[in-house]
Formats: sequence, structure tokens, C-alpha cells
Amino acid sequence: MNAATTISKTTNIKPSFRSVALSLIDPSPTQPRKTFNGIDEMAADIKIHGILQPGLVRPHPKKEGRFELVFGERRFRGAKAAGLTEFPVFVRELADAEVLEIQIVENAKHSDIHPLEEADAYEALHRKHGYSIEDIAAKVGKSKATIYQRLKFTTLVPDVRKAFTDGKLTSLTALLLARIPHADLQKEALAAITKGNFDRDLPSSREAARIIEDRFMMMLGDAPFDIKDATIVAGVPGCNTCPKRTGNQRELFADASSKDLCTDPKCFKTKTDAAWTKKVEEQKKRSLPVLEGKKANEALSYASGYVDLDNAAMWVVRQMMGQKTVAETTLAIDPPRDVLAAARRPT
Repeated sequence: MNAATTISKTTNIKPSFRSVALSLIDPSPTQPRKTFNGIDEMAADIKIHGILQPGLVRPHPKKEGRFELVFGERRFRGAKAAGLTEFPVFVRELADAEVLEIQIVENAKHSDIHPLEEADAYEALHRKHGYSIEDIAAKVGKSKATIYQRLKFTTLVPDVRKAFTDGKLTSLTALLLARIPHADLQKEALAAITKGNFDRDLPSSREAARIIEDRFMMMLGDAPFDIKDATIVAGVPGCNTCPKRTGNQRELFADASSKDLCTDPKCFKTKTDAAWTKKVEEQKKRSLPVLEGKKANEALSYASGYVDLDNAAMWVVRQMMGQKTVAETTLAIDPPRDVLAAARRPT
């Protein structure tokens, strides 16, 4: 039986209504909402009209004789500010998972809750209480894609989270950063998309997406290794099945320009280096030369007498060279162009 099924059976218990001293009520530590605006206005309204809607509490799970506030914290704070000593509430016996679910559903009715607050609450339901994505989506009345995207916000590093809460990022630009799997690259990308132009205007969401795609994603079609090979790096799957390939998580990467983008440039480089090392070892076993660095750059210049066999336009030359010359192939690495195969130009 999953968490959602269990909750549906227990929350049918009818709550009791009473007035409880404000001094006996403690705010809930799992309350998703951390920022409460308009408390002074709420207090002024309470002084005139009183509290029109009771809050919900449960007997405090750790403090005998006290209560934990499940929802109604803005009214609770307003009542304190208004000088009230008692607060009307419904009292219900609730488990921890039930409390969090009720809080999330209640907050889903308000448009001003920050996406990060939603994200942390969904994460608690998903990881701690075993709710599936489908369970959460059904409870809050949102799409699975929205839940996936909110959960991704929990991977934001502290600097990016702060920029998001400070209003420097939109939900879209925050998601673009959250999809980058490394803390240092997230911070680098944050700097790139929050740096204004000469007029100090920040990049639009579309421009931010382009910057991140250009600088922090890799085209798998250009990979100098077999993207289906799951043996290049131990414990790392082939790119075709990796969740960091845009085509494998369309809920998160619906905006990506291609299904074959790698969102982990560090992993891409690790595979590139591993594939190069393997090729070098194979070359050395065949007693064929390997050029790197400056020598590789010099060898691949036109005057060197070598031709680049990885250039698609060289297929005619490949035919002209024949097997004998191809057997003398030299491997060279040129950083901007990754791994290349070169051979002497026929004379």
C-alpha cells in the first residue's frame, strides 16, 4: 500500500473544534512556506472582523500538552500581532506524512508560494515519505512535468538558490541551471546569465537557454567515442541511456534544441579522454606513432605533409591512399577538434 492510499484512509477522522491558547501552539517545522507577507494587514483585519477561518493543529508529537500548527500560520501570526490570546482551531490526530501532504495541498491554492518552497516540500514527500511523482501530481492538481521540474530545483547549489529567492532568476532560468549536474558549473553558468550587456539588461530566458546550451552542453553527434558504449568509463552508462541526455528526460528538457545533447560536460570530457587513451594504447601496440599537443597541431597543418582522415571531405584521399598508406596512420589530438586520425599525404 503506498503513502497516498494510507493517507486517504486516515484523514477521514473528524476533527474536533476548540479555541486554544496561542502560547500553546508551535509553528510546524515542515511548513513549506517560509515567507509570510501582509501580517500587519491581517492583524488589522482580525481586530475588526475576528478570525473567520480556524486553523488546523495536531497534538504536538514531542511536547506534551502542546499543539503543532498544520496550516493557518499567516492567520496565526496575524492573531499574535493583533494581541489575541486564543486561536480557533480544528484538532486532528495526524501522522508526519499527513501533515506535510495537507500543508502542500493547502499552499498549492496560493500563487505566491515560492517554487523553491514547493520543491523542498515535494522532495520531502517523495524521498522521505515514499510518494511517487504521480501521487504528488494528483494531490496538488499539477502535471507530472511540473513536479519533475520542481524537484529538480532541489539540486540548485546555495549561490543559485539565493539568486532565485532574491528574484534574479525566473523559474525557467533556475531550471536551466538546476539541470547542470556540477556545483562549480552551476555557479559559472549563473555568472554567465546574470551578467548584463552594455545597457545592463540581463539576458532573456531564451538568451539564457542559448548561453547554457552553447557553453554547458555537448552535442553527442560530435562525440569522439561510441555513445552507445557502456564500457568506456567503468560504472558510467552509455550516453544513449543516460538520464543526462536531453532525449531521455523530456519532462525536464522539453525546450532543448536536440534530443542528443549531453548536459554533463565533465562526463563527456572523461569519456573523450578515456576513448583517446584507448586509441593511443591500440596505436602503440601496433607500433604506430602518436602525436599530441604542439606536435599534433604542427602535423595537422597543410605544410606538414599529413592529412586529417577524420575530415569528411577526405574520403577521396582515403581512396587514393590505399591500404598501405592507411596502415601508417598517425593519431593526433588537437584540443579544439578532439581526437583525429592523420596520415602522410600521398606523393
